[in-house]
Amino acid sequence: MSYAQEHVPFYRDRNFKQLSDFPVVNKSTFKEQGLKCISDEFPDYNSLHIVKTSGSTGTPLTVYLDARKRQRVIADLLVINDKIGWNLGAHYVYLRSWMSNKRQSKFSKFAKNFLEVNIGDFDDCHKEQLWNHFLRHKDSIFVGYSCSVCDFMDWVKRTGRDGKSIRLKLIHCSAEELLESKRKELRETFGCPVYNRYSNNESGLIAMMEDSSNVFNVNTASLRIELLKLDSDEYVRPGEMGRVVVTDLFNRAMPLIRYDIGDLAVSFDKSDDIKTIERLCGRSSDILRGPDCRIISNTVAASIAETIQGISKWQLSKQSENKFKFRYIGKLTQEEERELNNKMQEVLGPQVEYEICETDSLPLTKTGKFKTIVNESNK
Repeated sequence: MSYAQEHVPFYRDRNFKQLSDFPVVNKSTFKEQGLKCISDEFPDYNSLHIVKTSGSTGTPLTVYLDARKRQRVIADLLVINDKIGWNLGAHYVYLRSWMSNKRQSKFSKFAKNFLEVNIGDFDDCHKEQLWNHFLRHKDSIFVGYSCSVCDFMDWVKRTGRDGKSIRLKLIHCSAEELLESKRKELRETFGCPVYNRYSNNESGLIAMMEDSSNVFNVNTASLRIELLKLDSDEYVRPGEMGRVVVTDLFNRAMPLIRYDIGDLAVSFDKSDDIKTIERLCGRSSDILRGPDCRIISNTVAASIAETIQGISKWQLSKQSENKFKFRYIGKLTQEEERELNNKMQEVLGPQVEYEICETDSLPLTKTGKFKTIVNESNK
């Protein structure tokens, strides 16, 4: 905080005494302020390490990291990977959207000992190829977006294969919320521990849920996390859903102080210093509101489908002010159809019209991530 006030034009000469005195900033703030957010100790900012957010769920952003922060990001990952048994050099498969700016050279993939699998064309044929790769490479580590890892699991079960026969060492999900029911199903299908990592490009590792835990442990060695109300910069009450606000303790090139990263979460810790996260609740930009102003987050929406066995995947879409559509993949019994209708009415309220649609596939974002709730009312 002292460093930023001395060296960063955006914060210079501000008389901030404590963290809560600093303004809450977001991607738009950094884009508007531009070079005013970069420390005067790094005039040649183009020589700094650059990371870019995808912008798939909001505004794209370029963030500059100094060497110490870059080393810290790598060190955090090495430490947490070592803790869960992912030894440096172990073979892993990374299932994600491999856009051109993310693709690795053949030498890099060889040196890092990993296989790049693109979810953009992850059809049954490519699932078969991945299965055969796992058969040839026992004790592999399976890394990927939660929805895509679960999609592979569904294919394994649908084709009647024994998931334990490929002998995965561990599964490491990221990028999206992983429901506890799905985490349990992954463990039972593949017979290995399942971890869930919460991170972003700007700050690196934010929190980690270990196999034996049902909460995320925040990376307090490198970050400070606050949870703020949806419509103000006041702290939420413990147990109340709030905006995730990150203060990076190491990036001096472009200090991220009280940076609203656009995510929602729930914690029972003191909201100005979060140590554990109970659950992730999606993006603040994805919050839906009914005509009676009730808030519908993906966690609330998940209560519609989480106990209905016939639904393997689902998505809730807002079509207009008082009309919603619930799309799902699966087969429902008559009793499950009645249960689904009852839950839709309970979650959405009496003033809402809704439509339930069975489908063969659900759309992904341009970066290959999956949203359980989407706002299509502005289309």
